[in-house]
Amino acid sequence: MTFASLSPEVISANIMRDLGLSNAVVSALTGIEKTKLGYAVRRMKELDNSDAQLLKTTLLRLQEIARAIDPFQLDVKNVPSLEKFLKTFEGMDEDTIEARIRVVFEGDGYDE
Repeated sequence: MTFASLSPEVISANIMRDLGLSNAVVSALTGIEKTKLGYAVRRMKELDNSDAQLLKTTLLRLQEIARAIDPFQLDVKNVPSLEKFLKTFEGMDEDTIEARIRVVFEGDGYDE
């Protein structure tokens, strides 16, 4: 089976590797069964379109959040924490997330 370099399975495998996400964590976040996910990211079997889109969208979003909160890191083993990040920053682009994080750490006019 040949996978295109821009297929959701290939893109997802690369993002998972870059972020250090395990199949178990991604399965918990997306609801895609672990075995099915494992076959997909190892390029052994394609996902159906809805699962492929969900996987790609979720991972691209986590990648965007990870870039926005840099130098802080996502706890890639804590599913509830990742779900909270996804929910908290829903609808925000990377620049907006970055601005919100900056306000928290730069303060909001408070003097020491």
